[in-house]
Amino acid sequence: MMGGAGNVAMNLLAYGAKVHLVGLVGDDANGRQLEDICASHQNLTAHAVRDAGRVTSVKTRFVAQSQQLLRLDEETPHPISNDLAREIVDLVAAHLPSCQLLVLSDYAKGLLTPQLGRKLVGLAKEAGKPILVDPKNVDFSVYAGATLVSPNLKEMEQVTGIHASDDAGAETVCKTLLDKYDFESVLLTRGAAGMSLMQRDEHETFHIGSQAK
Repeated sequence: MMGGAGNVAMNLLAYGAKVHLVGLVGDDANGRQLEDICASHQNLTAHAVRDAGRVTSVKTRFVAQSQQLLRLDEETPHPISNDLAREIVDLVAAHLPSCQLLVLSDYAKGLLTPQLGRKLVGLAKEAGKPILVDPKNVDFSVYAGATLVSPNLKEMEQVTGIHASDDAGAETVCKTLLDKYDFESVLLTRGAAGMSLMQRDEHETFHIGSQAK
């Protein structure tokens, strides 16, 4: 199965969207298999930049009686080179005009360096396109000006130093991000407590509970 940003692309396809997927793979068998999987989906166009200096990220899960026991990761998470970063920028710039929005799915595997993240956000803002971010970098200035960011509780605490243990705490940290980084919206995922959505121009924060299965 596709993971990382590929999983995001699959979710968008399930909603009926057409997707341009820009990402990084190694020059290896797993990278070629990933490209083959992408090619099998009609509304998915993959733009896989190959980096001979890394392996394609693969997560292998060991499961017994429906419970995950162990996960083995194969990856090369060093930062992308300047040449490959320029290739990524060129691909996004070429296809952004025909897209309705830009999704940055950051897994901290070396692709979205601070410089590249800021450049891509800038391209989308210049083009008037909404920017949705699933962040991993603890420096949220990389995503400054994005339309919506969706951190989890751990990421939010690393960025703000505030532990959000209840709805009031969630509202505090969301407002902190809105004010500091000029985001339009923050969707805080809170595990068993559900999610909290705060939008800059709305007076009410939406708290969405979860149901245990």
